[in-house]
Amino acid sequence: MPFATLYHGIIAGQLTGHLGLFIRQNDLGVVTAAGTGFVMCVNPISGKESILAPDIAFIRKDRVPQPIPPTGYGRVVPDLVVEVVSPNDKPDELEEKIVQYLRAGVRLVWALYPRTRTILAHTADKGMRFDETMSLDGGDVLPGFTLSLAELFKR
Repeated sequence: MPFATLYHGIIAGQLTGHLGLFIRQNDLGVVTAAGTGFVMCVNPISGKESILAPDIAFIRKDRVPQPIPPTGYGRVVPDLVVEVVSPNDKPDELEEKIVQYLRAGVRLVWALYPRTRTILAHTADKGMRFDETMSLDGGDVLPGFTLSLAELFKR
């Protein structure tokens, strides 16, 4: 995988900051950074693990493994994952990744498109599009969380 662009990194960093602050202030759980691997499923025949690494993930406090293992991938499915879409991401591969997240039990997936300044929010039963004139909310996964997308995408 090629490295992320500067804009991609800035947007991911800003969203991580907003989420992290809200989650810490409300003692809701933990946020992980890009590159954190999570085991999404294990093939029952081959035993092969399907591991995905979202750009951002949130795990609710009561679901965080205790103690947190110092090695290995996360063996808990996040409650929220965020994928910041890069120009070289293929739409069909991104769609398959979103399906994998939802099948594994992720409750909310945000696909963030920096170039169009939009976010597509996916749950098991619906999808919603947010543009920069709107505020993103955390739904029932992060009740009370709101973020102006104009603020997030401000350059």
